[in-house]
Amino acid sequence: MNRLVGLLSLKSVYARASYFAHDAHPHIIVCGSVTYRGILDFLKEFLHEDHGNADMNVVILSPEHPTDEMLGLLRTTKYKQNLVYIEGSCLQNKDLKRCDLSKAKACFVLSNQYCANPDEEDSSNIIRALAVKRFVRAIKGDVQVILQIIRPENKLHFIASMQQSEIDQIVCINEIKMSMLGQSALCPGFSTLIGNLIQSSDSVPPEDASSEMWQYEYCHGCGYEFYRTPLSKSFEGRTFREVVDIIYTKFECVAFALEVIDTDNKRKIAVAPVDLKVGERSRVYVLAPDSEVASMISNYKDYSKTAKPGQGTEMTDPLAAAAGQAEV
Repeated sequence: MNRLVGLLSLKSVYARASYFAHDAHPHIIVCGSVTYRGILDFLKEFLHEDHGNADMNVVILSPEHPTDEMLGLLRTTKYKQNLVYIEGSCLQNKDLKRCDLSKAKACFVLSNQYCANPDEEDSSNIIRALAVKRFVRAIKGDVQVILQIIRPENKLHFIASMQQSEIDQIVCINEIKMSMLGQSALCPGFSTLIGNLIQSSDSVPPEDASSEMWQYEYCHGCGYEFYRTPLSKSFEGRTFREVVDIIYTKFECVAFALEVIDTDNKRKIAVAPVDLKVGERSRVYVLAPDSEVASMISNYKDYSKTAKPGQGTEMTDPLAAAAGQAEV
């Protein structure tokens, strides 16, 4: 018995740890290049209050023992309730089982943006993503993989593997950088606009009386991000022009693109298709202040269509209705 305890003590507590999924607290898995700075930036965005992920747990899977900085992050009051660290490899099925991968909502494979050999880094991450996909498919399941790579030409290796499904996403760092740089040459300020929209901000307007109006407007705009949300039944049959008008009037959000199902049952994104009519299972891309407002779009009901003669339609505006309930 003493020998067994001695052997276990030689093994890190993180190498013995396992995670078991809870219905009340869904989880995601983060693997790949796991560094303190990368995980901190990820947590700041993923667990930001705007996204409604406060109940989501983040399971970090890394073959390395956590550094002192990572240990400090695991013990911080802000993240310790949501963060779990497991020492293991996503290339080993036993370690993927310890993460309860089959019940995870998604798996993020992060890359090291400052690596000396980008091709080698991309190859390693693609192998990790394939290992994750094969593991879940072996048990008749699937999981969304968000794969981060550096060079755009390396996307083809993951696509050619035939393991990619419709729910997976490939995020190419260099491709985004070069696209933003090119558009900024045509439209100065474009990179700043997109940068503010793809990350959450806690900016507040300055209280100094000497502050100019543009500062208030800039801080207000920083509070908006991109969101993809389903459209409710009330939008079906309407043109995109009408959808934009309703969303802006009722929710103070800007709709700019529509995701539809084509004849081959594949999803396609159309940017500002003003005369395109909304069908079933359509989704809209909007600029909204947080996920709560975006979800209100998917629950919107046009009571004016179902109201009986003599009845008012004051409740057609959900924002006004919520404000009225708060006053009561």
